[in-house]
Amino acid sequence: MITVQRHNPRTHDAVYFIAHTAFSKDYNTLTPPTVRIPGKINGQILCGRVKRRKESDTASVKHNSADNIIHGMPDVEVELFGSFEKLAETKVKNNIVEIHWKNFPPGSVLILDVSLPGMLYSKLLLMLLYSQTLQMSHKQQSPNSPNLSLITR
Repeated sequence: MITVQRHNPRTHDAVYFIAHTAFSKDYNTLTPPTVRIPGKINGQILCGRVKRRKESDTASVKHNSADNIIHGMPDVEVELFGSFEKLAETKVKNNIVEIHWKNFPPGSVLILDVSLPGMLYSKLLLMLLYSQTLQMSHKQQSPNSPNLSLITR
């Protein structure tokens, strides 16, 4: 999991980008860790995933190799979800939203619009970073299953 946050210091609005990444087939079966976000979720900007098409859907796609053209990935499609409530449950504790995943497979992306009162921002962000760092240091991880949670300003 990767979580990136951008914060507007004047309005104290933030955008969170959460992505479930996987670099091996074995990682697909693991449930993603809980994500904690300080503030109040105002809404979702995007929720979806990248997935492989069925072989029958890509049989008619021709791929012409050329160095000067970007072809994309003809066997992959984007599936957009109307609401992330189908993918996760949220709980609020002490101005921190906890996102508990029900179904957030590798290739999934969630972008949230979040607001936070200004004076709480620094304190909550530091507490959140500290708690996630402790959690990551106490979890046993397989070398093939990276669990990276990154929050930046």
